Amino acid sequence: MPHGVYKPRNPKATDFFALVEDNFEELERVYNERYQPDHGYWRPVIRDVLYRYLDCADLRLGFARVRCRSCRFELLLPYSCKRRYFCPSCHQKRVVSFAERVVEQVLAGVPHRQYVVTIPKMLRICFKYDRKLLGLFSQCFYEALRDFFREATADKKAVPGCIVSIQTYGDEINFQPHLHCLVTDGSISQDGTFYPVSWVDTEKLMRLFRRRLLKCLLAEQKITQRTIELLSSWRHSGFSIFAGAVVEAHDRAGLERLARYILHAPFSEARIAYNRQARTVTYYPKNKKGTDDHALPATRPALDWLAALTVHIPDRGQQP
Repeated sequence: MPHGVYKPRNPKATDFFALVEDNFEELERVYNERYQPDHGYWRPVIRDVLYRYLDCADLRLGFARVRCRSCRFELLLPYSCKRRYFCPSCHQKRVVSFAERVVEQVLAGVPHRQYVVTIPKMLRICFKYDRKLLGLFSQCFYEALRDFFREATADKKAVPGCIVSIQTYGDEINFQPHLHCLVTDGSISQDGTFYPVSWVDTEKLMRLFRRRLLKCLLAEQKITQRTIELLSSWRHSGFSIFAGAVVEAHDRAGLERLARYILHAPFSEARIAYNRQARTVTYYPKNKKGTDDHALPATRPALDWLAALTVHIPDRGQQP
């Protein structure tokens, strides 16, 4: 182990830690009265995540002793909370580990591309209060993608490889369910033959997905036939599918970048400014903190911002 200067992270020195520390108890106390109508009920997992985050990287609560076999240099590595989609450090570790495992062990040696799938605002409320429907959202897109690729493939049993990440957050941590997908640029048969798709008609794919999702939501009694007729009458349906550029199989860095992106955190710690006296949070536009730009930073009461963030904490066992 090189004798460089080891600088352990100090989450307690961040604005985000101060925000949680100052407000988590009050948030739990007033949540049902103030935030349940907009964000749903207070889930037990929220309390666990907030408490575990406040103990993250605290040497007093346990650590591992790491020693170099050759030079005997030692350091103490505090235990982490491992809370997904909340602790900035732990989630980023998960993102990096996920990307490495996906590229080394999961992806087939074929070109891939990213897909981003969004739905109209009118339908988002269905998923906000019934999180089980997020799995249905993902399933509907994959089935539409499979059917679309099969039309352009000689082997009608071939299927595309697809990793789907369900994200519930927009740029301002508002509730905005959408999918980020890492997809083979074609279908793979049972014997391993790859059938590339030369061009993806995202408009046609969107229509297949829209029809399937609306049918499923209707069957679940989350929407009515009138809702479907109204959405169908819009000039712009609110459904959107974006297909990114193809990343070749030999481009390991490009594939890791895509794999990291589909699992990125709901917020950036660097964009948060917490005013402890005023109990407000200023969340700066993406990549524009401290710069002169048309997009103005949004300032909100700390409790409101933290309550909105807890919506994106996944339940136990839920795989975003």
